[in-house]
Amino acid sequence: MRVTFHDFVERKATTMRIIYKLVSKWALRRALLGRPRCRHWPEKGRFDATNMDHIYEQAWRNFDMLSGDVPEALTVGNKMNLMLACLSLSAFRALMA
Repeated sequence: MRVTFHDFVERKATTMRIIYKLVSKWALRRALLGRPRCRHWPEKGRFDATNMDHIYEQAWRNFDMLSGDVPEALTVGNKMNLMLACLSLSAFRALMA
């Protein structure tokens, strides 16, 4: 069976997605867990583990919607950059929701 370059890039994209899911969960918890929701109004509370799980799931739902509009990439590096940009925007939207 002959593997095309497009198949190779898509297979790498799937592997990258798995790695990004693991790293993004760790990074989200590391960055936000226990931090105040708003530094100007402490009565709004802090981020807890339940919030982290909700934000994480919402970010990946946003990613699934946005990643369909990502153009084809010529190289694996290009695909990685596009996926990271899409993930960043997805996480931002989940945090702002």
